[in-house]
Amino acid sequence: KLPPSLPDPQEPTNRLLDVHDVHYYAPANGIKTGTTEEAGYCLVSSAVFDDRLVIAVVLNSGVENGWTDSIQLLEYARQNLLPGS
Repeated sequence: KLPPSLPDPQEPTNRLLDVHDVHYYAPANGIKTGTTEEAGYCLVSSAVFDDRLVIAVVLNSGVENGWTDSIQLLEYARQNLLPGS
């Protein structure tokens, strides 16, 4: 059993992937959350649009802002950078 201070490895910490979370983003397929004193709250997220992988990196954005900032970056790429957009 894990110590109480460590997250359960079976429970996702990427809220973009949790269908029950307000920050759920259907095209998202993962990557990594993390926090350091120097970089603050960080989120590397990815999504697939028409078989194209898009990656967004958010550093020192704050716990709540990181999710919405990532969605905004991924949506910007979907709407402006991918073929046919």
